[in-house]
Amino acid sequence: MKKHISISIILCIGVLLSACGEKREGIKPEIKPLTHSIYASVIVEPANLYTAYPQLTGIISEVFVNEGDSVFAGQKIGSIINNGMEVNQEKAKLQYQLAESKLYGSGNTLKSLKSEIDILKSQVKFDSSNYFKNKKLLQEEVVSESSVDNLKLKYDLSQKQLDNAYQKYEQMKDELQSSLKLSEANLKVANINLDDSYIYSFIDGMVYSVEKETGEFISSQMPFAIIGSRDQFVLKMLVDEEDITQVKIGQQVIVSLESYPEETFRCEVSKIYPQKDQVNQTFTVEGIFLEKPSTLLYGMSGESNIIINEIEEAMVIPRKYLNAKNEVRTKDGMVTVKTGLKDLEFVQILEGIDQDTKIYPLDED
Repeated sequence: MKKHISISIILCIGVLLSACGEKREGIKPEIKPLTHSIYASVIVEPANLYTAYPQLTGIISEVFVNEGDSVFAGQKIGSIINNGMEVNQEKAKLQYQLAESKLYGSGNTLKSLKSEIDILKSQVKFDSSNYFKNKKLLQEEVVSESSVDNLKLKYDLSQKQLDNAYQKYEQMKDELQSSLKLSEANLKVANINLDDSYIYSFIDGMVYSVEKETGEFISSQMPFAIIGSRDQFVLKMLVDEEDITQVKIGQQVIVSLESYPEETFRCEVSKIYPQKDQVNQTFTVEGIFLEKPSTLLYGMSGESNIIINEIEEAMVIPRKYLNAKNEVRTKDGMVTVKTGLKDLEFVQILEGIDQDTKIYPLDED
């Protein structure tokens, strides 16, 4: 029994001595490529994604689309009970057409007034000619003064009738033009009210979600549908506040998606949202695919690394060999070093040691 215990003790001592020997050997810095990147979680979203809201508050009378349907810009996707808005719009349309006909139609009032003016102009011309001709004859004492006075009265009367006809024409024209403008304005209001009872798609795309059903109540603050691009997708990356200042538009991004566990995809930063999300304390960064999977769906998730800097040949050591004071352990004791890029495993050494310097684990006495 004592023999077995002695052998075990000897073996343990041997292992410890071997481990100590490995520690004393140390390691030297390596030359290798090093990439500095920022981690961010990823959600895939359709491009131009937006939520469609109604203009009015009321009851949904009809839903015209289903999830997965293609839509075009300006297409009606739903309607709200409009309480006679269609009747009001039709009435306003008829009133506008009537006002337009009175002003420009073949049998409009102005044409009859214009005909009356033409007749009166002829009468004035005749009365004027007759008066001045007889006035000349009066000087020759061919006609009596009373007959000339009667002709003068007749001429003045026809001229006054013509002036009144002109005034009536202009007054009627102003009234008809005002009536047309008013009916046109009423028609525009009726059209707007009727349009507001419908919910429209603002883009060419696809319906990703319908939030309401026929008969349900909806207000202008309640979402009706979610619509976005059918074929174009973007990445929404959530970047920590401490990292956001390093992110720039155009930087490369390496993305891995849970739906494609064996693949990575190249992307590019396309937009940086300037406002911080106060809930999760992150900034949203948008990216576009340079290489995309065969199939993308709204809501796919994954991880990304936004590449901030890359060095082809960097002198690096494992990060576990560097303490919080930027010191490494050498055979001569602790040495302060200047560091550069870092990734999860390695750190670049710029000054303090060279490629031939051996360093040792920090927990070694």
